[in-house]
Amino acid sequence: MNQPAESPRARGGPRWVWGLLVLALVALAAATLLFGRQARLLSHVHGGTEPQVAGANVLADYGTVPNFALVSQTGDTVRLADLRGQIWIADFIFTHCSSSCPMMSARMAKLATLLDPSWGVRLVSITVDPDRDTPAQLADYARAYSADPAHWLFLSGDKQQIRRLVKDGFHLAVDDASPEDAAKGAESVLHSTRFVLVDGEGVLRAYYSGLEEESLKTLASDIQKVRSGKSAGRTS
Repeated sequence: MNQPAESPRARGGPRWVWGLLVLALVALAAATLLFGRQARLLSHVHGGTEPQVAGANVLADYGTVPNFALVSQTGDTVRLADLRGQIWIADFIFTHCSSSCPMMSARMAKLATLLDPSWGVRLVSITVDPDRDTPAQLADYARAYSADPAHWLFLSGDKQQIRRLVKDGFHLAVDDASPEDAAKGAESVLHSTRFVLVDGEGVLRAYYSGLEEESLKTLASDIQKVRSGKSAGRTS
């Protein structure tokens, strides 16, 4: 008995699906290679000594954020004193970064949806390339992530002040890429991808991956602990 002929669409379906799967795997491999290379390069910027990401019930005292005076996306001066009494989450990005920064900002935008507005938590993204990232440039970038300046600040300012703030204040890595780094596929500025939890006294409490969505729930939970004073390692 003759079997019904297989239609061209049926024959093409599996090949089409497999083709998409192969493309997805290639894209994933390329992204993994890029971020792995970026991480290896970054490990040499600050001696590979960045604080570890937070684990369960691990909140500590990593020191106090030093005073700073930077300019927001609205053109207003923002000082450490302006954040006193508020819990805030810091990260370090730059607007023409095409690898880690868009992912970090997307994670930060996601975090904003997990936080109750009544908590008064601020998000603070500081550019590591202030020579190019003017307040106007940051305002355009902020709009792409629907960032409300009342809750999410994007800050620029003096380059040397920002570099000292990142390295000495937040204990994180940042440096301009060398020609050799750039030849290996690095962005123009090598910088940490950590999110940092800062309490209302300006104390660094914990570090989180800014690339992993799973870390957002941990971060939101830790914010509640800091708010209630039930954090380990230090009384809030």
